[in-house]
Amino acid sequence: MFGLPDFLFIPAVVIAVLLVLGIAFWARYKTVGPDEGMIVTGSFLGSNHISDDGSGRKIKIVRGGGAFILPVFQKAEFMSLLSHKLDVTTPEVYTGARGACHCRRGGHYQGGQLHRGCGYRSRAVHGQAD
Repeated sequence: MFGLPDFLFIPAVVIAVLLVLGIAFWARYKTVGPDEGMIVTGSFLGSNHISDDGSGRKIKIVRGGGAFILPVFQKAEFMSLLSHKLDVTTPEVYTGARGACHCRRGGHYQGGQLHRGCGYRSRAVHGQAD
């Protein structure tokens, strides 16, 4: 069949199937570097690195590694884990006790949060504790 002797046909089919499965696995295996994160949502997440929000929704968090993403059941989103310097300047910051003060503060932005921003600076100027 197909110009192959009968004793070579079955091994050729097995090799072809393994090759197709290998290409499919390679195409769906997603990796992230040490300064990136991958959030995987959907079904069949496995049991490692799973976070649950209490209402039944689960996510898988992958840092510096990889995961096999099932095409129909899962979705992967990538995010940077690097911090960025962000300078914030406002003309006036109004405080409850002493009126307005000027504020210029640099902070590090990481993961959706500005660490030690302008509110911290205005309390420090007026001698109030954190």
